[in-house]
Amino acid sequence: MGKAIASFGRLRQRLWNNHNVSMWVKGKIYRAIVLSTLLYGAEAWAVYRRQVKMLHAFMMRHLRLVMRITWMDKVTNKDILERTGLTSSDQKITSSELDTS
Repeated sequence: MGKAIASFGRLRQRLWNNHNVSMWVKGKIYRAIVLSTLLYGAEAWAVYRRQVKMLHAFMMRHLRLVMRITWMDKVTNKDILERTGLTSSDQKITSSELDTS
């Protein structure tokens, strides 16, 4: 998780805070860089439900940061995924496919 946080932080000034870049592009870059870093080697992990929840929470927290959505805005996770262009299959990567317990 530390490496994924670092890769997210490196893109903060140039990409995440840039208003000229669409949410769709930000979602694609998020999936290509941050999610791939987060899930590197996941095939070899013995992942439990608690870890899956942590991965999903990490993903949604950072997407909310990119979109500048707070918990007070009452936007669902599904809406956030749709706005960024990420599909439910990306959500399945962090929830059902890794869940071995």
